Order: sequence, then C-alpha cells, then structure tokens
Amino acid sequence: MSRSRDGWDFTSALQRRGLAHRAWEELNNQWTCTQLNNNLCSGRALSLYAALDEEELMGAAFRPSYWEGTLAKEAPFLLDAPARRGNSTVLSVYEANAQHGARGKFFVSRPIRPTQMPFYLTQMKLAHKSMLASATSLGRPDDRRCNGKLKKMWSPVYLFHPWWEGENAKTGGQLALSWTTPLAICGNYSCVDGVVAADTTLNLVSYELALAWFGLRSNLRGAPWNFELSSQNSSIFIVKQLAPMFPDQEGLLIGASDFSSALVEGQLVHASESPSKIVSATAKAVLHRFGAWNATELTRRGKDQSFHFSLRDAQEGRWTECHPLVDTKGKPEDRDWEVNCFQATTHTIFLDDSLQWLVVASLPAAAFSKFYVDEAIAVEMQVKTEQMEAHQKQRDTLIECGFLGILAAAMVLVMGLVTSILVLRPLSRLSLLMRRLTQLDFAHDSVEYRKMQDGQAGRILEINELWRPWLRGITVLKRSHGFCRLSHSIEDVEDHAAKACAAALSQQQALGPLNEEFQKLGLPPLAIRIGIHTGEVLTGNIGCLSGKMKFGCMGDPVNLAATSAGHKGLVCLNHWRGLSFEGTQTSKPPHSLSCVTV
Repeated sequence: MSRSRDGWDFTSALQRRGLAHRAWEELNNQWTCTQLNNNLCSGRALSLYAALDEEELMGAAFRPSYWEGTLAKEAPFLLDAPARRGNSTVLSVYEANAQHGARGKFFVSRPIRPTQMPFYLTQMKLAHKSMLASATSLGRPDDRRCNGKLKKMWSPVYLFHPWWEGENAKTGGQLALSWTTPLAICGNYSCVDGVVAADTTLNLVSYELALAWFGLRSNLRGAPWNFELSSQNSSIFIVKQLAPMFPDQEGLLIGASDFSSALVEGQLVHASESPSKIVSATAKAVLHRFGAWNATELTRRGKDQSFHFSLRDAQEGRWTECHPLVDTKGKPEDRDWEVNCFQATTHTIFLDDSLQWLVVASLPAAAFSKFYVDEAIAVEMQVKTEQMEAHQKQRDTLIECGFLGILAAAMVLVMGLVTSILVLRPLSRLSLLMRRLTQLDFAHDSVEYRKMQDGQAGRILEINELWRPWLRGITVLKRSHGFCRLSHSIEDVEDHAAKACAAALSQQQALGPLNEEFQKLGLPPLAIRIGIHTGEVLTGNIGCLSGKMKFGCMGDPVNLAATSAGHKGLVCLNHWRGLSFEGTQTSKPPHSLSCVTV
C-alpha cells in the first residue's frame, strides 16, 4: 500500500505521521459510532497500524475508560516507530487530540520489533505456505517465487501488551487477536513488504459468556426447574477448535463464564488444563468422547452435540457415560447422579474459513432432568400406591367372596335341611300312601288323616290325603269335563242309591248361594250336571306296569251315568218302584237306580 503511490517513503516522519492520523480517524469512527445499523459500530478495535519489513510502524490506539480495573480516562494515542532494519526500533507514543486527532505531547516509549510480533508472523507464514504451494505446482522445489493470492487472516491468540504502556508495564497480559492483511504492490505474496493489522482483546468474550450464564441461572431458578446453578457446578466456555495454521493452539481456552477461576492471568491455557475443575473435566470428556477438538462430528455446521458424562471419572481421565433418568447400579458413591452426572452441549462458531471456535456449556444433568425425574418418581410412587390399593381391594374382595361363599353354603345347607323336613318328608309320606293305594291298602287310619280331622293344615297341599275320607267310595277321573265316583265298592252301604241321589240334590242346592257370591265378584255363574246309576262294574288297577297304570272302573252303569248327565232336569230310572222322588225309604232297598239331575 505504501509503495503503490509515488512519493511515499516511510523513512519520512511526516508521511508516517499522516498515516497514523488516518488510522486515528478509523478508530474514532468506531468508538464514537451511535448508529446501530452501521457496520462500523459492529466492533471496536483497540489499535490499528501498519508495519513494514524494515521495522517501521505507524498507527493509532485507543484506551478504554475502564482498563485493567483502573478508572483512567478514555484516551486516543498516535504510534510512530522509524525504520531500523534487522534491529529493534523505538516506539514513541503520543497523545492525540480527541476532537481532530492532532498529535499532542509525548506519552511513553519502548523498544519494539514489529516483524517478530504475532500479526506480522501470521502473514509471513502465509507467504511461505504460498511459496511452497507454487513451487510444488510448477514442479520446481527450489523455486522461491510465490504467486499465491493475498489473503486476510486472524493471527494466533497472544498476550496483549498495550501500546500506551511502557516496557515494564504492570497491566496487560490479556488474550488478544489481530486481524491482518498483507501489503504487496504486485498483488501476490512475491512482493510482500508489510502488514496492516487491527488488535482486539478477548475479555469481551468472557463477559458475554458470563451474561449468558447469568441468564441461564435465572431461568433455571424459576418453575418448573427450580434448580440453583453456581460457578462450582456449571460453566460456559469457548475453545479454539480449528486453526490449520496454528494447530498447537487447538483446544486453547478463549474465554469462560467463570473467567476468574478458569483463566490464568498472563498465560495461555488449554481448556483441559484449566484451574476450573468443571472446565477441565468437561474438556477431557469432550476429547475422550470425540477424540479431538477438530473432530468431524464437532466441526459440522449446524450439528450441535450433546452428551452426558460422569464428572468424577472425567476428572480422573476416564470416560463414563451416565444417564439422569436411570438409577446407577454401581457402588454407593456412584449413585449421587445429581452432582456427578453432567450434560455437555457444543456449538461451533465460524470466524472465517480457517478459524473456528467451539462453545461448550457444561452443567449438572439434574438442572433439566431433575424436574422430570421427580415427576417420574412421583408417578411411579402413585402407581405403586394404586397397585397396593388394588391388591388390598382384591384381598378384601376375596375375603368378602369367601365369607359370602361360606354364608351361601350355610344357607344352602340350612335350606336343604328345611326342605328335607318340610317337603321331602311329606312327599315321602305321600309316596308311601300312593304305594298303599296301588296295593289296594285302604286302611282307615293314618297320621295325615288324623291331622285333617283335628283341623291341622299340612305344609303341602296333599290331594292324596283328601281322598282318604272317600276310601269307602273311590273317585276316578273320567273324560275331560267331569269326574266319576264309584260308591259301595268296598263295604256295603245301606241305601247307597238313595244317598247318592240325596248328595246330587245337595250339590244342586249349594249352587244358589255360590252363584250369588260369584255375581257380587263379577264372575260368571256355575252350572253342573249329575248322572247317577247303579250296577255291577269291573274295578281295579287297569293297565300295565311298563306303561300307563290307573285305578278305575268299567262297565255299562258307568257309561249310562255319563250319558244321563247330558239331559236337562232330573231323571230317575230304577228297577224298584218303591223309592219315591223325595227319597222316601221303603221296607226294601233298591238294587238298581238311575237318577240324573242336570
């Protein structure tokens, strides 16, 4: 840039002073910018300068109002160092007017060698790499020409020595980066004669990480998490993930939310060697899990990683994965998963195509999982309680069913006994009487008959016992609309024909009062027809044992009596005329009489 214009010669103090003023204008625009949508407001460099291969240096620097714990006033400075090839030059620092940037009084000076500083070495390393690439492509290993395209690049991380401090400065030592671009009039690395650089410190990285950590802690304090984070159990930090030009700096700790315990003032520290137990253990866990900071799984864009690990094992250099929702089955000291099981989450930041940072957040897995674990435990306890209640209810039900079964069996037994007493015994007696009847055992006396005579009703209506008073004359069911009674079948009955007719008349007379009662009840009246005839009939058990067997009578007198029942009025047919209608008895009883009343 300097030699691209005729007449520019940095051996001239006046020309160096002019370039320093131009650098002040650029920094002043950045530090006084208030337009949020202006690209100049997106970042603020602490210094902007140019250095040449003859050790010249010119530029400007800006000291913030709060620097290294001091309340010094904001101040701009102008930088100037004359050429001194191969040797250290002397850097002179002048105060600059805050309004127009004019050089003021001298402030401090110190020896400096720009070509050995990180920003300059970065571009020289790129030039050497470009030269090797060109020689290889041309097939001439000894050809030192390099035609590679110029490239802007970040310097390695280094400890910043403020420009406005003297040689024995007590402040400084902060982590810093420089954004560099080469000066080459030919447009490639074959004629590089200087470097332009801008410096920025990385303390703002730790400040932003601390703000993010405080926000996370505030969120986790509220419902539903209700978890307390502290610097002793959590951290958010950034490491240098990918730096092909400076591979020894991969894994270097750039910043941390707990920077006072994670970083060492005045030293470059790798994350795995950090004084913070959380940072170092998490860094070791990442390396054990993925093998390297630049592993493919970690460097892919948009592919964040998250995993659980045992903090105790990671501190001892071992890799053990844990899960917050699974109880540890190991030793008793391994069951404290709330303080031992940690979750780490990674996210890659791309600064350019050759520099990547990795953000790592490490905190107890219980921070997000304890709520769900507590919910799972509560649900499990509720399920167990309901299962116990269900089992208790099942036992109670079984006991009740057993008791009811015993009670039902007892009731069945009692009912069986009562049935045997009240039903089976009378039925057995009835069966006995039926057997007697089939055997024509017409004994007058029986227990049932005596009870009927005494007016005691049986528990079962035993029709068979009602026949007992009729044993002198057997009644036989006949056809479908009446019945037939056979009198004088066993013993001689005096005037049996007359008594049969008298009985028929009594039945007719009893219908009158009965029909009056039926009329009051709204029931239809009854009417009966009676046929009576005397004669010799065949009586006894008729049928066969293997088929139908009944006691009955057969003969013409039976058929005549049944036929006479179809006539209206009263019909008397007899072979002995000495019997009057009114039932007047003569000296000799009739032997044949047919008397029908309808």
